[in-house]
Amino acid sequence: MNLNFLIKKWKEFSNSPEFEECKKYAKIRNEYVPTTNAKINKFIQSKMNLDVLKNVIDNIKPPDENIRRRKIMSVWGADGFKGMMLFNILKKYAIEDELKKLGKLLRKCIIIPNNIDGAEEKIDIFAEYVKDLLKIIDSKRVFEIDPQKSLEHVKIALNPSYSKTFIPVFWDMQDLDKFPIYYTSCEKVIKKLYEKNNYYSRFNSPGENYRLFYEFNLDLIKLLRKEYKENLNFSDISTNYLKYIYEVYLKKGKLIKQ
Repeated sequence: MNLNFLIKKWKEFSNSPEFEECKKYAKIRNEYVPTTNAKINKFIQSKMNLDVLKNVIDNIKPPDENIRRRKIMSVWGADGFKGMMLFNILKKYAIEDELKKLGKLLRKCIIIPNNIDGAEEKIDIFAEYVKDLLKIIDSKRVFEIDPQKSLEHVKIALNPSYSKTFIPVFWDMQDLDKFPIYYTSCEKVIKKLYEKNNYYSRFNSPGENYRLFYEFNLDLIKLLRKEYKENLNFSDISTNYLKYIYEVYLKKGKLIKQ
């Protein structure tokens, strides 16, 4: 895979105002990861339930008032459909045994895996749960829980592929840089750069696509370390650099296909 475009643009990014903004968020993540790790591990150890976990995370408020919604999930870039909103929808529409299974499964899946094989497996296990829940939820249940919402709205929100973002966020909130977070902006950049190679297939499972994303990050980190002699990590690439490429190049139609 040819990564020349991304290698060339790194220096531009590292000298940009966006880089300074990224450093601010990285500093907050470093400051708060002991707190988020402790809370998540209480949940893993069954010392708190789903409701408490959600409320605890919601109530961790970063010090900077400019951070969107003053939520810690915003610092991890996970307050949208594929992060906290997916959590909210799952909690809202899973009932009785489904909700118990959600708690049990989430405890298992958010334990940091030992390797990429374990990561792929956990993401796919959680995606299967979401897929099964989609088959059960009907218009009657949606109306009884929230008359303002339609079945179509809930089904759009409950996308099994979101598991490849949702689960790694919890890994990162326990230990920074073990695994990259799979953001939509990153996926769009990679798809655009390598669309002729069909880098991501719609036939892949969420876990398989996450593995490709993980390997892409590793390759890019190795090349950038060699070129610029910088000590880079997953957060530098997925959380910062690829988002910059998305905003500055892809959205403006300037991205070069490889």
